[in-house]
Amino acid sequence: MKSYLKRKIPVIAGLAALLGACGDSTEPILIPLPEEPTQATVYDFVTGDILDPSAFDVITRSRVRTDQVSGWDFVYFEDEALGPVIVTRGSYFEDEDEQAGALVTTFPFDLVTEAPDEGYVIQEPVPISTGDVFVVRSRSDRAFGNLRCRRYGKFLVEVIDAELGTLTFSHIVNPNCENRDLDAGGEP
Repeated sequence: MKSYLKRKIPVIAGLAALLGACGDSTEPILIPLPEEPTQATVYDFVTGDILDPSAFDVITRSRVRTDQVSGWDFVYFEDEALGPVIVTRGSYFEDEDEQAGALVTTFPFDLVTEAPDEGYVIQEPVPISTGDVFVVRSRSDRAFGNLRCRRYGKFLVEVIDAELGTLTFSHIVNPNCENRDLDAGGEP
């Protein structure tokens, strides 16, 4: 019995340290936000080649292919009626987390220092244009078992190339659970 506990104590202590990164900005252990935005390009979900990533995973801050990864937060495509749009998981999967969503802001990228708590578009396409800034609230992350949390990020539409079927954007994502702070290079 004692050897069983000895094996479990390091696991429990490690989990407690990881959970310290979750929570609001008053938590003592937070991962710093990136000082500079990262750029990414995704391909049209409808007309793009299946080998090209058409989705973005906010939690891992990476482009992904929907045929290989089930964890993604939005896809890009050219809608016949609306033009370029991003669409969150809730638009495709009825049983998906209804908290995940996106919203276009009227503020410049640098002035978006905190993600809104509400107002996200969840089950409708979100039209975007070059120069738009949008905020995304991720799906719930199951990384901590029963403790689920979301990530927030801000995105600047750099280039929409209809001919190539691509969307290029810059982004800053807060790596901390449920932390809406998006002030690049600021305190987490």
